[in-house]
Amino acid sequence: MEFKYFSKGDIQEEKLVEIKLNPLTDGFVNNSPHKVTDDKYNALIIGTNGDSRKADSEEICIILERLKNCAGSLMLGDSDYIVLFNDEKAFDLEEGRFFVGSMMVMKMNDEKLCPLSDDEISEVKELLQDRMAILISGDHQFSALTLS
Repeated sequence: MEFKYFSKGDIQEEKLVEIKLNPLTDGFVNNSPHKVTDDKYNALIIGTNGDSRKADSEEICIILERLKNCAGSLMLGDSDYIVLFNDEKAFDLEEGRFFVGSMMVMKMNDEKLCPLSDDEISEVKELLQDRMAILISGDHQFSALTLS
């Protein structure tokens, strides 16, 4: 659930309500103001459930900083697209290694991370579909990214 408060000018403040059944962290999060831009370049934040959104350059930096000590990565096929995720959320099964959760996708260019255009975001979504698996645990079924 997302609440947005707009003020004069081009500053936007967002408050997100996050409930993950964790008494230490649940409630309003990401309460810092940031510039609203119409940049055509972004990173793709996508969940293994198919939900997605774009991240601006400020959020990209925050995510990269927080992933610094737990980052896993995967190149999508023969492309320059790299998937970054929390490797602590990956797990092994007899069939291989999998990840469930949200990930950030960017492009590698000369060993540097680069943002994506809207056209590239569409291409990335198609490439990710080829890497998704349906896993079943008892009565529960969920999508997972195949890592190996």
